[in-house]
Formats: sequence, structure tokens, C-alpha cells
Amino acid sequence: MSTPKKDIISLLRGAGAAYLIKVFNVVLLFLYHVSLAKLLTADDYGTYVYVFSVTGMLAIFSQLGLGRGALRFMSSYLESKEYVKFKGVLWSSHIIVLLSGFFFSFTTLLVIILSKDSISAAIFMGMAIMVWRIPLQGLITLRQQVARASRKISNAYLPEQILLPLIALVVLIVLYLFGKLTLSSALGGYLFAACVTLVVGWKLVRSNMPTEIARIKPEFQVKELLLVSLPMLFAACMQVVMRRTDIIMLGALASMDKVGVYNAAMKISQLSNFPLISVNAIATPMIASFFYKKKMDRLEEFVQKAAKWSVLISLPISVVSCILSLQLLGVFGDRFLDGNFGLILMVLGNFISAIAGSVGATLSMTGHQNCHAKILFGCAVLNIVMNAVFIPKFGVTGAALATCLTTVFLNVFMSVAVYKYLKLKAYYVPSLKSIFLLAVLVISYTVLSLVANVYVMTVLFLVTFAISVFKLLLDTDEQEYLLNRISFLTGR
Repeated sequence: MSTPKKDIISLLRGAGAAYLIKVFNVVLLFLYHVSLAKLLTADDYGTYVYVFSVTGMLAIFSQLGLGRGALRFMSSYLESKEYVKFKGVLWSSHIIVLLSGFFFSFTTLLVIILSKDSISAAIFMGMAIMVWRIPLQGLITLRQQVARASRKISNAYLPEQILLPLIALVVLIVLYLFGKLTLSSALGGYLFAACVTLVVGWKLVRSNMPTEIARIKPEFQVKELLLVSLPMLFAACMQVVMRRTDIIMLGALASMDKVGVYNAAMKISQLSNFPLISVNAIATPMIASFFYKKKMDRLEEFVQKAAKWSVLISLPISVVSCILSLQLLGVFGDRFLDGNFGLILMVLGNFISAIAGSVGATLSMTGHQNCHAKILFGCAVLNIVMNAVFIPKFGVTGAALATCLTTVFLNVFMSVAVYKYLKLKAYYVPSLKSIFLLAVLVISYTVLSLVANVYVMTVLFLVTFAISVFKLLLDTDEQEYLLNRISFLTGR
């Protein structure tokens, strides 16, 4: 049985919207971080990244897993039109996250005041400003999940992915033009942008809510929500540990300028991870819906289709990022070229994630969040150990190697768990004929880039890859959808 056409359309439309937003997001973030790297000193930029990473980790802890937990319940309740329960989850999750966020903010502020004599003045000042990001980020995350539950992908990601970095970039430029740009003013400018974004984002969500929700009283299910969310908190914490351990341990075991180099490489490598993130944006609530309705056949076909699109979009981005790694890092400045091998390793890890597909979302949305959390815990410990071993020896490259290996182990373990508990194969492996074709294209591009103009070869590779995929790897429904979208966009 083939995947129903409406599922394909929902996946492609939602993932397409999320990916376009991510593309603009990475451009804006790229401009923002290049500006920071060039306008601040190397140590100040490293401190900015370090403080941002620490408060980001604390923000995840403070959310108590309610982001994903609320998404799982709200997706199901909206699908079944149980608006009383939906509103109960909406209200209770926001109240808990807000109280928890302020608790973490005040506790962190107290800790850094007591530790003032043992940390640098720059880190003390940066943390004192950015602790207020903790409750703010919690509210932003919940707002996104409400929009995702409604499958309003544009509303979910436009404010935070486009508006926030745009405002932060404008504020940064204004501060520089008026001679007021410092580490503290840059951090304050980001908080201002986040506040504006939250207000605008909630207006978008409210305008798309079913009208019945405003008139009904909520039915609170706090116990059920927390029972599901707390294991997801553990999983989210482990994910954050794996994402932030490299930066924090680089700052502790190396230096702040190395943190800046690593962050630049990581930002570029995220290009290859955006296809999977974009697919997950729409796939996660749909997985919850299929499982809630016990449509396991459609669930397996859907997650395989999601993995297929992740791979087909991620592959050319990954190859181009590796071939142009020095040119991309050079935009940040010559001192960032040391991140070359680290960038390639992180891109490789992201591509492995694309092949595995939405395995994490599948476990979390089908009642196996405890298994997901255990796998993440094991990989987080492994990540810490590998960073401790590799960073002193290899610096930025060592941190990237630890991240790459952890990503591989994580996706292998989660793929095995999905098959063990759900009897699903979520990963995507093309036919041998397709693998041979793609390998020929990649090898040809790599070799020709060494003897010809690399930018011309990049354009030719991308065009040839797109045509080959369209003709050989897409189903009829997928081809029809893409042709219709192209006709619509070109006005034909």
C-alpha cells in the first residue's frame, strides 16, 4: 500500500515551508554571527557563545519536558476536537513553565553572585543579563508547539526563525553605528528581539485558534501531562548536553577563541541538518496522530517517506558544505579556518541523522519516551567522555569528532529501538542503482572541483543532482506535487 496522497502533500507542504524558513534563518544567523565575530573581540565573541550555550541549556531544563509533552497531547486533542482538554494542556503547561523558568533564573543569578570571585568579569556580566532568557525561551518554545500541533508550520517558525534574528541583527548594527556595541549591549539586544518576537508570535497563534476554545473552560490534566513530560525532560536534557557539551568543555579545556571557531563551524554544519529538522517539524504531530488512531501501516510508510526526503535534500548540501568548507569558514575571518576538519566531521554526523530519519520523534510520540531518554542518557555520557579525551589532544577537531561519533551511535541505537518496540523501519536506503548514480555524481563533483572553478562545478552538480532525483527517485505523487508548486510559483 502506497502512502496516501494527502499524507505526501502534508509532509511536503509542511517540510517545504519549514525548510524555506530555515534557509532564511541560517542566512540571518550567518550574518548575525559574522557581524558579532568581526565587531567584537575574539574573546568577547567566544564569551557570547559560551553564555548563550549555558543559558540555553538551563532554559531546556526549566521547561520540564513540557514542550514535547504538550505537543503530543495537543496534537491528539485537536485531531479529535477535544478542545476542553486542549485548553487545559495549553494553560497548565504555560503556568508551570513560567514558574519554573523564573525559579531557574533567580537560582542561577544567586549562584553566579556567590561565584563572582572565581569567574571572569565578562562571563559574570553576560550571565547576569542572559539568565532572563530562561523563562522567555520556555514561553517561546511552548508557543511554537501550539502552532505545530495545529500544523501551522509557518506560524510556528516564522517569528523565532526570521523575525528574532532579523531584529537582533538590526539592533546590533544600530548599536555599532552609535558606538554603543559591547558584549553586554549585544546580549541585551538579543533579549529585546526575543520579547518582541514572543508578542508577535502569540498574536499569530491566537488568530488561527478554533473560535470555540476562547469560550470554554479548560479541563486540567496536570498529572497525566507531567507523567509524559518528565521523561521527555530527561531526554531533552540529554539532547542539550550533547549539543552544548562540546562548547562548554572547549571553553573549560581550551580557550574562548577556540569556542568561537567551533561555533562558526557548527553554524555552517547545521545547513546539512535543516532537512531533517524541517521534516520533523510537520512529521512529529502527524506521527502522534497516526499512533493515536492506531494506523501503524500508514505510520511506517510515512516515517520512511520523511526519511527519504531528509536524505535527498541533505546529501547535496552535505557534499557542497564539505567541498566549500574553507570558503564558508573564511567568511567569518582567517582565524576561523582552523575549524575546517571539524566542520566536515559535523556534516558527516548530520547526514547519518538524515538517513536514520525521525527516529527520536517516533519513539517520543508513540509512548516510548522512557526508552528514548535512556538512549540519550547513554550517548550523553559517551559524548562527555569523548570530549574529555579528544579536546585536549585535538582541540576544535576533537570536539567535532566526539559530536560526530555520538551522533552515529545515537541514531543506530534509536533505529534499533524503533524496530524492536514498533516493528517499524524508519530509515531510508535507496536502491543499488540509485546509490551508484548518486555516488558517481558526488565523486565527479569532488574531482572536477579540484581542476575547475569550484563555484561553476557546484552549480552544475546541484542542477544535475536535482534532475536525477526527480526522474529516478521520486514517486508519481511527489513529482506531480512538485510540478504543481513550480507552476504556481512561476505563474504558468
